[in-house]
Amino acid sequence: ESAFIQWLQSGDLEIPGGIRILSTDCNCQEVKFKVVLMNEMSKVIRKHIVCYGWVQGVGFRYRARHAANLYGVTGWVRNDPGGSVTMEVQGTEDQIDKVIIAIERGSYVRIDHMDVKTIPVVEHDRDFRTVG
Repeated sequence: ESAFIQWLQSGDLEIPGGIRILSTDCNCQEVKFKVVLMNEMSKVIRKHIVCYGWVQGVGFRYRARHAANLYGVTGWVRNDPGGSVTMEVQGTEDQIDKVIIAIERGSYVRIDHMDVKTIPVVEHDRDFRTVG
């Protein structure tokens, strides 16, 4: 078998630029595949978020780590000297939203407001950790 046929039999391929090729059926007589354009919801982004309110001493960082691991988000979280909490989170928009919602559901956590900005993605970020 050719390398191309072996690749088709192995599954899917993601190509930079938001294209995914999925092999759907492959045998020696016929090859079927489809090209799927990945929508914006699957685009990986990174956000720098500073949370204000009742966010220290209430399990915020623990919840952030737990939610990030649950939803497959990478980055970090830390307490700041002024009483706020800063984090950088990397994942899809949907994943990041789910992490924030999970943190807000904490028994004692109360986020009054957040400063959020989109920043460049960190290519080899593989986990979510507490820093500082």
